[in-house]
Formats: sequence, C-alpha cells, structure tokens
Amino acid sequence: MQLTCSEFDEFEEALYGVQGRYVLRTPQQRDWQLRVLDLGGVALMSGREGAGTLYSGAVLPGCFNIFLPLTGHGATVVDGQVFDRRRVGWMVPNAMFHINAHSPASWLTVAISCEW
Repeated sequence: MQLTCSEFDEFEEALYGVQGRYVLRTPQQRDWQLRVLDLGGVALMSGREGAGTLYSGAVLPGCFNIFLPLTGHGATVVDGQVFDRRRVGWMVPNAMFHINAHSPASWLTVAISCEW
C-alpha cells in the first residue's frame, strides 16, 4: 500500500500494528506519505510526516514493533529517550509509547506478529 495525503487524519488511520493519536507541534510543511509492505507475519512501514508531531499510542495485541527514525534523529524522543543514529525503539504488545518529533520526520517500523 502507498498513501500520500495532505492531512494527517488519513495517515494516522492507515498506520499498521499500532493505534494512537497525532498532535501537531508545528505548522504542516509537506504532504504525509506512508508505504506499507505486508510480508505475512512481518510488515515494513515507511512514513514521512508532514509536520513536527507528538504521537501517543500503543502497539496492538499480538504484535511487536521496531521503530527506526530515518531523519531528525536528535529531534526525536521516544519514551523520554533522545535518539541518535544508533538507537532503535522496541515496542511490545499492548504497551503505550510516545514519540515526540520537533520537526517533520521520516521513519521506518518493522511490525512482527507474535505468532510468526
């Protein structure tokens, strides 16, 4: 699936393996883009946000999630930890997480089914 949208609501609803809410921190600067490759038990999701954001959500039951920021490393904070190029986020089923990006960011996630 490939999605490009001018508003974040459609982008937010299409996220794979997580459920949460975006709050914009900065004015929108570009379109929101999302690509999802479902490999059956493992899904790769590449996102490009259109504004600086705060995302609060949880990983869905039955799924683990690895989060890798591709841009804005020093401006991305996950659960209070500032990211650099060597840090990745590990999220477990049903656990809340918070991602704070001070500017529009791009990222990659890997969603892994617990049954895989």
